[in-house]
Amino acid sequence: MKPFLLFLLISFAFSLLDIQHHQKIVETVNNLKTTWKAKLYNRDITLSLGSLKETSEFNLPEKTTFEISNDDLLSSYDLREKYPECESIQEILD
Repeated sequence: MKPFLLFLLISFAFSLLDIQHHQKIVETVNNLKTTWKAKLYNRDITLSLGSLKETSEFNLPEKTTFEISNDDLLSSYDLREKYPECESIQEILD
């Protein structure tokens, strides 16, 4: 448990340093007085720790099942017969 807490503390400290570093970059760019302004976006620290927020984007659709009988299956299927003009499948290489 202690190593995990230490890991969290170190991760949080590095994320704060990262924010301070980016803030300095924003200030430097804005001091150049160009035609546009840099902005520091508020990042969620949970993204730095590897967790994702639950959104509909990550919801998988429900699994669809199909009823297939053996009568619906082909007795054989040979690509060499289906595509005789394709030279690359005419010879089976080991």
